[in-house]
Amino acid sequence: SRVLDNVAFTGEVDGSVTNELQDLTFDATTNELSLTNSSQNVDLSFLSTSYWTRNATSGFLYPSTLTDEVGVGTTSPGAKLEVYNPANGDNEALYVKSVKESGTRYGIRNSINDVSTSTSTSSTRGIWSEVYTYPNTSIYNYGFYNKIFTQGTSRSYGIYNSNQIQSTFSGNSNIYGILSEIGGGDNHTGNTYGLLLLNNGTTTGTEYGFYTSGEDANYLSGKVQIGGAVYPPKNQLDIYNSSGQSLMLVRDDATTSNNEQLGGIGFDSRDGNVPDDIKESSASIIAFAAENHGTGDKGGDLTFWTSPVDQNDDTDGSERMRIAADGKVGVGTTDPKNILDVNGDVGGLMIGYKNFYTYDENISDDFEYISNDNNNTEAYIRFTAPSHGRVLIIIDGRYGSGDGETPAETISLRLKNGYGGSQIGSDQDALIAHEDFEEYQFHVEFILDGLTPGTTYNIYPQIEGCTTTFHDYVKGPLYMKAMTLPSNYNY
Repeated sequence: SRVLDNVAFTGEVDGSVTNELQDLTFDATTNELSLTNSSQNVDLSFLSTSYWTRNATSGFLYPSTLTDEVGVGTTSPGAKLEVYNPANGDNEALYVKSVKESGTRYGIRNSINDVSTSTSTSSTRGIWSEVYTYPNTSIYNYGFYNKIFTQGTSRSYGIYNSNQIQSTFSGNSNIYGILSEIGGGDNHTGNTYGLLLLNNGTTTGTEYGFYTSGEDANYLSGKVQIGGAVYPPKNQLDIYNSSGQSLMLVRDDATTSNNEQLGGIGFDSRDGNVPDDIKESSASIIAFAAENHGTGDKGGDLTFWTSPVDQNDDTDGSERMRIAADGKVGVGTTDPKNILDVNGDVGGLMIGYKNFYTYDENISDDFEYISNDNNNTEAYIRFTAPSHGRVLIIIDGRYGSGDGETPAETISLRLKNGYGGSQIGSDQDALIAHEDFEEYQFHVEFILDGLTPGTTYNIYPQIEGCTTTFHDYVKGPLYMKAMTLPSNYNY
């Protein structure tokens, strides 16, 4: 045999040295092997290894022409690699198994590179799955199904998506970690779930059905239900809980100091700016710490706010009512002093009452405490001054006149701030009848203004008898009332 011009060779091919020699020719251009004087040519193009290249060092096998598309089970691949399996029953078009004992293990690893400087407006999809289901199927269909059998202490992720934004990125497009979109189905009557998370584990750790840690905002469109077996939700947010522990607002910082805001709920509209501070809402309910918080210090105040008519947006409203940590309720005041403290032009709120039985004989013509001679006690009334510091003291009792040449017409009463204390307010006179040896009802009112809010007062009444009568006395019940007084009082 012999080689002809590096592209063909000749030789005896029939095994008989007596036969006439025939030339066996190989055409490197057409990849055909042919015999001289014969029409039977052998095409060796499919036996050529020139379409695939193997790296002897790494062991990688890849098409020699990198733009080629590879099909498995198909003669017309529509992607760089298309695997087609038309068989019925349980089967996989692609099965990947990793048995590495150490290092990072990837079932499928997908990387799309060299797009940081691209100006293309087309989409980029890391994994794209399309599932066309049978019209009458009753089984489950999954676009993506992932199952993990976990052991040890390492973390396990059903889906892990890391979206790294380039430092030089200056676009304004939306970026989605996971985007679930359901379209069509006008005649579909079943439920559709953009994302369904089922946690049926029995671990002793915390089980999260849904956990998100967005730094600025987490957005859910449509009605949302938390807990319960009743669905779909009826309102924008429905919370079901059999124990009544439905919603908790917690301030999340290292230390919480007195008067710091613990949490709140605001009510507003989209007309004008939507407030970024709860206090700027048209109406709101806000809780504040009533002390520096700690293990044994959890005091709190609950407040109610409204914004007046014609107030601009982005402006704090006004606190209208507060329930203090000690249970006192203040209207128009942030520091209520009584169980109900109204700071404003509202009167008639009783803040003190005393019913004292008196038996005080021989009232002199000088001021003396009204007492009960049988047990040596003095009458007094106790109250705490409201925020506006105005109190009306009302005293009703019975006065008995003695005998004298000129019947008495008036008696006088005075208030003392504490037993043996200084006088408070002005003296007030009470009319009595003109007859001797008679008992008459008397009524007096004192206006006390400028009291110190929150201060507890013990007020003792004193009485001055008539100068022209003898043996006067006070006998029977003495009624004393302390009431709030509006600023527009008129006496």
